[in-house]
Amino acid sequence: MRPTFACLPKPIRFFCLLVQAKKIMKLGIVAILFLTHRATADTFYTSDDFQHDVRENAKIIFYFVSEGMPLSLPGLKNTLDVAKIMGYKVQTLNDPVEPLRSWGGQAIPVAVPASYTAAAGVPLHFPIILIYKNGHPCGPAIPGYKSLRGYQQIIFRYDQQCGSRWKTKQAHAHLSVNHFQTASTILETPIPRGNIGYYFKAINDDWVTYYAAKQVYFFNRKTGAEFMAPGQFDSVPTPDAQFLTIPAPLRFFSLAKILADFNNAINLQPDFSDQSIKDEYQSIGIVSDDQSTRIYRVATAWVRSAAFRDYSLNKARGDLTPGEQAKTVCKGFPISLPMLSKDGLMLGGHCNADAFTKIVSIGATGSECILVQDLGFKTGKVSFSHDGNQVGFVMKEGDAIKAYVYNLKTKSLTLLMHVSETKKEYLVFPDFLPNGNVLVMRVLRSTNGVAYSTLVEMQL
Repeated sequence: MRPTFACLPKPIRFFCLLVQAKKIMKLGIVAILFLTHRATADTFYTSDDFQHDVRENAKIIFYFVSEGMPLSLPGLKNTLDVAKIMGYKVQTLNDPVEPLRSWGGQAIPVAVPASYTAAAGVPLHFPIILIYKNGHPCGPAIPGYKSLRGYQQIIFRYDQQCGSRWKTKQAHAHLSVNHFQTASTILETPIPRGNIGYYFKAINDDWVTYYAAKQVYFFNRKTGAEFMAPGQFDSVPTPDAQFLTIPAPLRFFSLAKILADFNNAINLQPDFSDQSIKDEYQSIGIVSDDQSTRIYRVATAWVRSAAFRDYSLNKARGDLTPGEQAKTVCKGFPISLPMLSKDGLMLGGHCNADAFTKIVSIGATGSECILVQDLGFKTGKVSFSHDGNQVGFVMKEGDAIKAYVYNLKTKSLTLLMHVSETKKEYLVFPDFLPNGNVLVMRVLRSTNGVAYSTLVEMQL
């Protein structure tokens, strides 16, 4: 009998240990209230501020927000609503690379790199919440947007378990690495738009999609063409470049129709809409493909875990038919930021129990929950290669933010590139091209406050 996800032993060999971020700056604080907290537009929230608020507030939630992650705003409202009922203060903290200028007319302090941001996993994803009660953490940080019901469940559960029943776990490197190598740069392309956020997805070898100012864009790396496409955020293409999907509710748009008319693409109506799938963070795989039918699997983030639904494409007619109602994956096992492999058979995500990223097999039926690889540290969202053998991710090591590709078959690790957090640089999680290369987005916030980005194609 194969071991289950929850009881597999840890690998013996270790690859590397995450280094807690050092205290880098000590900056003055100007006392102005923001949601009962101290802040001005130029205030920096240091480790000393964090310790002060933990001491002074019996129950407090630290909520990390970013302009580059649009779901962090509705998540903040949901968190505030739950916190008010449960008697928690909320300290909202800003992304240093893509800061939100204000919220409700109030300024938000910028989170200075320190031990508390390392514990939260900043800036690997936004939003993120940390929950403290009576001076103690109530559990590991939880990344990703949650519905009102989702935050109700998380905050209540953390409130109940807080104290001696939960102890902070140290990060352990679980990767077994047989070979280490460095990727080479093939092509670097500036993106003709500032402040596009922490997101992009490759459509094919030439086109990518991203969003800026609540609008989805398409960009051709080879020609420089850019145009607006349907949707406001999280545009995800199918692995075969047949459809573009937009979440909440889940909608499918023909990519051929989008690319056929740049000027009117934004006004296209979806080819298919599933009003029953209202969750975000969708990812897509193709679980079967024959002469007449192709089956797409779409996974989304759910309240505690992930859920998926299959859709059948009739190749002769070109229409989509939904399968059974959405099913939860690894039911009862808390996971955030779930990302599906391109064959629909594996899922990578943030394990809420220990805050590490894990890769699991869910199988053709989606009923499995078997550990494939425990990375042993926090990462941002993961992505899978088209053959399913490799996984890409971004992680932090001290001041450095590094992008890697790990081969699940050969146990080889490839460094794509690294940047410096203190220089206001960031790397968006890598994505794989059909040609076998990898795309990385490098973001730099300049002194004038604009974030400039480039797409870097790298060969493994």
